Amino acid sequence: MKAVTHHRAFRLPYNPSGGALSEKDDVLLRRMNGSATHLVFPRGAIVFSQGMPPATLFLVCEGQLQLSIGSPAGRSVFVGLAGPGDVLGLSSIINNIPYEITAEAVRPTVAKSVGRAEFLGLMNGNPEIAVRAAQALAKECHSLLYEARRLALPGTARGRLAQLMLDWAGSVGDNASSCSVDVSCTHEQMGMMIAATRETVTRLINQFENEGIIRREGALLEILRPEVLKRLTANGTGVIANGHSPETLQTRVTATEGP
Repeated sequence: MKAVTHHRAFRLPYNPSGGALSEKDDVLLRRMNGSATHLVFPRGAIVFSQGMPPATLFLVCEGQLQLSIGSPAGRSVFVGLAGPGDVLGLSSIINNIPYEITAEAVRPTVAKSVGRAEFLGLMNGNPEIAVRAAQALAKECHSLLYEARRLALPGTARGRLAQLMLDWAGSVGDNASSCSVDVSCTHEQMGMMIAATRETVTRLINQFENEGIIRREGALLEILRPEVLKRLTANGTGVIANGHSPETLQTRVTATEGP
């Protein structure tokens, strides 16, 4: 399962082999592919920039993109990652407003692009695409509410980091067993997502491990006590109750302490 990321509008289960696609999704992809242009971006390439006219919709096929928002003062804030299956630029294309984020390739990336006029034509002629677009915009609103909740409700950075881990893990339920999430995110970027410094994120991750909430082994982060993370998101106090949960949530991350 992929990490929860932000500003991911329109998701398709892209698979070059087609093996994981349902018949309906396969038809949808073929219709989009008929109007799409194949693009390859090297690491560091800017796919589109905040403020640019919304000329193109992008379907990520391979690789990974870093999404950020910039301020007039030149400050850039990391808001998430995009990977295979993510379609970027949907809200800007539909509303005919400039791109609201900047997308930069952090790995060599392959994408398909569809011009605004072509995509709007596809929506008008294909109810499946129009419905998917509406569902995607609704999910984007839901994602923004989650983002506001993470920043506003937990009273401490500790609680906000706990919520971020649970969001990455896919809203862990009482009967959750395990899942894996592949993200490439530095501690500094994690800090931007929870309104904390890189040093605070590093300290809190070490605390979680020392308290037996998580265990790290290379790129594997095991959430041993998800029920504690849930309580932290509710009160942000950092108080750990007695008792262990029999469930273990495994989340694969690539989180570094980069500068």
